[in-house]
Amino acid sequence: MAFLINPGGEDDKHSIGLATCEGNPIRNWQKGQRAPEAMQAALGIVMDGHDGRILRSLASTYNCIGMAFANRRTCIEPDQVPMILKEDGFIEVSQAAAVVTGDLVVYELDGDISHVAVVVSNERS
Repeated sequence: MAFLINPGGEDDKHSIGLATCEGNPIRNWQKGQRAPEAMQAALGIVMDGHDGRILRSLASTYNCIGMAFANRRTCIEPDQVPMILKEDGFIEVSQAAAVVTGDLVVYELDGDISHVAVVVSNERS
């Protein structure tokens, strides 16, 4: 049995070449696609009770961070986010009213990054 010593690194065949603007590699891996039945069940959970939601993608090969930083091509671990934000020149927006479409929201739970999302609208309801 073979073991991968550096999962998500440059020797991982399930990793794609990603780097920050400063040229440092971003560890990542592409998950295998889940069974169609499992994907349909997940879709039902996400869409149930949310009539206004529009499906943009149904794939299990990427995660939220890979969606935000790698165009839905791969999974990126949360521990890579601080490096990406710093080395790609992201700045923190201090007021919600200044947030614009395309900005990123980084969610933390107990001090750890738990989710990254792309802002699609900043309209107040």
